[in-house]
Amino acid sequence: MIFTLHIEGVAVNAPMGVAADERRLHTRLTLSATLRYRVATSFPFKLQDLIDYEAVRRLMVEEAASHEWLLENLAHRIMTKIQRRFPNTVAGEVRVRKHHFSGAFPNAAAEVVLAWPQTT
Repeated sequence: MIFTLHIEGVAVNAPMGVAADERRLHTRLTLSATLRYRVATSFPFKLQDLIDYEAVRRLMVEEAASHEWLLENLAHRIMTKIQRRFPNTVAGEVRVRKHHFSGAFPNAAAEVVLAWPQTT
């Protein structure tokens, strides 16, 4: 069986960005992940056979605190950690959204999406 898990809207403040002000003041990020994973057992399921969504959320928050400057690198780090921690994940997507509340782009956001497996 293959299940899909969506984790959306994990909000964190992180030292993110190319500009020194962004890193000093911390930037608001919203993290999301969609994971497709295989379960080898049959119903009734046990937690150890599934993906613990709280563990995924914690992993995402910990990676956001890693002082990474680029959204793409953070998305890749999260994806890599998920694949290592949950080898039954067969496909997925990680989204990192950076919110801008000042400067040239008030109330705008930038979002990076990294999906695997890569199709092209």
